[in-house]
Amino acid sequence: MSRYPGATWRGPVPNVGGAMAGYRLFVVHIQDGTEPGTDAWFHNPAAQVSAHFGNPKAGAPDQWVDTAQVAWAEAAYNSVGISIENEGRSGDSLTASQLENAAQILAWAHRVHGIKLQVTDDPNGEGVIGHGLLGAAGGGHYDCPGAPVLAQRHAIVDRAIAILNPAPAPAPQETDMARLFDVQPDPANPAVNQGIWAAVEGIGYVHVQDPGELAAYRAGGTPEGTISFAQHQAHLATVAAQRAVVNVTVDATQLAAAIKAAESDPALLAAEGTALAHAEAVEQHNDTPAS
Repeated sequence: MSRYPGATWRGPVPNVGGAMAGYRLFVVHIQDGTEPGTDAWFHNPAAQVSAHFGNPKAGAPDQWVDTAQVAWAEAAYNSVGISIENEGRSGDSLTASQLENAAQILAWAHRVHGIKLQVTDDPNGEGVIGHGLLGAAGGGHYDCPGAPVLAQRHAIVDRAIAILNPAPAPAPQETDMARLFDVQPDPANPAVNQGIWAAVEGIGYVHVQDPGELAAYRAGGTPEGTISFAQHQAHLATVAAQRAVVNVTVDATQLAAAIKAAESDPALLAAEGTALAHAEAVEQHNDTPAS
């Protein structure tokens, strides 16, 4: 059996053929009606019609015919095409849910049956085609599924490719490591030395004033970089805009602890000075009213 696991099984239906001869086409239809109405029609023996899949405007897709079997949806192309009936009328566009369902089914059909992930207008080709493009031999339904849905075939294919080839997860940020940044002087006041700032990128930002502190960080292998005065000012402006700056002081033995606290407490964004212990810094932060 070949049933798409993401669909609700609505079979069996009486209007089916024998085994598929191959898998060349993923044929996109429009129901010119509703999903419940189509379901009822496919279960009527007098209808003499069926499709593999149904795609409602919202919610999970349906499956009426196992893809190992021929569905009666495309006349001469029944034995080489997987059919998907989309709820709606000719001239409608697929909803976001329908587009996602179609892409998920196409990705599955590619894995299971080798349907090519491409758009085709050639009935003798391979890939995603509209029912009407099959011509008279495909039943002569020239307005199915309609121009808007035909135009969405590329989006269906692109999404199916993305489903099968997900982008790698972004590398984790190095938030557990301090970095030293040498800030260049202010161009308007070149005599002013902006000095060295230690940062946990995006979270902590501490002015390193004591030469002993700086030597200790460098001895520990802390990465170093250079930022411009403008970059430095932009960072301070961002911190100020967040209204979460806590002006505290730390001595040389507490600088690492202050940075570490900033990692776990994004509100502790700035510490400057040389005198107070880290415990007092935390106390001052806890006493700061939220804005």
